[in-house]
Amino acid sequence: MKTPHYYFSYILLLFGFYKPCMPLAAQSLAAKAIVISEIFPDPTPSLGLPEKEFVELYNAQPDTVQLAQLSLCDADKCYTLPAYPFPPKHFLIVCKTTDVETFKPYGNTLGLPSFISLNNDGDEIFIKNNQGLIIDNISYTASMVKEGKSLEIISLLNQCNTASNYKPTTAAQGGTPGKASTEQQNQALPTKPQIQNVELKNDSLAKIWMTDAVDSSSIIQLEISLDNEKILAKKVSIDKTDNSIEIDFSKPFVENFYYQLQLKNLKDCFARTVLQDTTLVLILPSIADSMDIVINEILFNPKVGGVDFIELHNANKEKIIDLKNWSIANFQNGAISNKKIITTKPLLLKPSQTLAITSDTVILKNNYPTTGYLISADLPSFNDDKGTAILTNPQGKMQDRLDYDENMHFEMLKKTEGISLERIYVHSATNEIQNWHSAAENSGFATPGLPNSQARDFKNNMENEWKVEPVAFNPSGGSNKDFTTIHYQSSQFANAVASLSVFDAAGRLVKNIAKNTTLSTLGFLRWDGTDNDGGLVPIGQYILYIQVVKLDGTVQELKKQVVVTSL
Repeated sequence: MKTPHYYFSYILLLFGFYKPCMPLAAQSLAAKAIVISEIFPDPTPSLGLPEKEFVELYNAQPDTVQLAQLSLCDADKCYTLPAYPFPPKHFLIVCKTTDVETFKPYGNTLGLPSFISLNNDGDEIFIKNNQGLIIDNISYTASMVKEGKSLEIISLLNQCNTASNYKPTTAAQGGTPGKASTEQQNQALPTKPQIQNVELKNDSLAKIWMTDAVDSSSIIQLEISLDNEKILAKKVSIDKTDNSIEIDFSKPFVENFYYQLQLKNLKDCFARTVLQDTTLVLILPSIADSMDIVINEILFNPKVGGVDFIELHNANKEKIIDLKNWSIANFQNGAISNKKIITTKPLLLKPSQTLAITSDTVILKNNYPTTGYLISADLPSFNDDKGTAILTNPQGKMQDRLDYDENMHFEMLKKTEGISLERIYVHSATNEIQNWHSAAENSGFATPGLPNSQARDFKNNMENEWKVEPVAFNPSGGSNKDFTTIHYQSSQFANAVASLSVFDAAGRLVKNIAKNTTLSTLGFLRWDGTDNDGGLVPIGQYILYIQVVKLDGTVQELKKQVVVTSL
């Protein structure tokens, strides 16, 4: 009697391994399981297709999907799809029931008694299940709609709902209903999104701009670390309009401090992990005070075929300052004019860092091969002889002003075309003529984005009230020691009056540098090696005779030796 028992066990075993192939139900579908692959909002005039609207769907799943309990919707209404086993990796044309026979020659077709309206001036089309989950959607604008041409999806693999993934068909007949377009068939994966810019919008909100979109659904698994410590953000959001990620942190950032941010499990629209091994640096910049950012160098009379440039310097040794929405301008008819924004994106200038701005970095580099930090931006026009350059902050307030003149160049230069004016001391007044000098010949006559060839530093703790630096200089214009500076520093010099004269070794007057000039507590005077007639003095030793009349009536007299050399 065991035979029937074994026979029954064999039947159970056989049916235990049998699994009928059942279509996936609508409620089990994830986003992008069904893709809206093509729409035809403006079928007239026809280029070859029927003058009827349709929506094409694509089953991106490896299994058959049951379309019952799915709805096709526009911004105003929804229509439930009838039962239909949608094969995997297939296309389906959805149209009015009365248009089914018209579209059957193009592929599998499904008709609806009532159909959504594909507005020519833009609309949102989406598929959702009976639980309200949106499976796919497309938002298009009037500018995307072309007469007689369908809108086709560019990549079926793209997991992001972005309008940039759709474009008018290139098919001669105006569309490819029921099949993949030529572009879809030859679709290659694009380059992974890269970082375009990073900014702390305030003391707790970071924004990261990417070169392409990332998948908003991946932020659920996003792992955030700050300075190698995992943290929980208050909020993470993705803005598809500018391909950016915003992270709202629970703790505020400190100004001028460098933070290291790492993101894990962030995916792009093609399910690829991005930024996995990338460390982003976050910096909360400071607000600039007066004289924090100064005009440091200017080329207003470029070589033939060349371009102007203006150089900015962060004179603050502690602050990091963002130049976003700062401007360069002129001054005309008593008002700031011709304002040009440097950049609308974050541009951090670190302490003691220099930046040159020009309309064409390629041309500038060709004219001056040795360059530093450069950016390209529109500049106002700078006259070749004289004019004004103004720097304004994002609030439109004047941050610095330079009234330049070709006569500020070293007077022994035969020509000044292609030679920049450099600031000597960053902490001295911008419009002090003595604070500017022609760039040195051995530095190429300009130093865009680099330390100035003629730059000097104040010695804030001088042993004496007066100091000459350098003691020996060559005024021929070929080096960065074209002139000598006579530094002074004393609280007793406030509003004192000084005169400075140069005598040769025989005691003859050579040059009057200053006469009854009002001093401050800290400053400098300059001698460029010329005499009172504007000619270069001979090589040799010279005496600087300094006389200071202080407020209490006392008179200070002293002599300093300098050497004019050819070295």
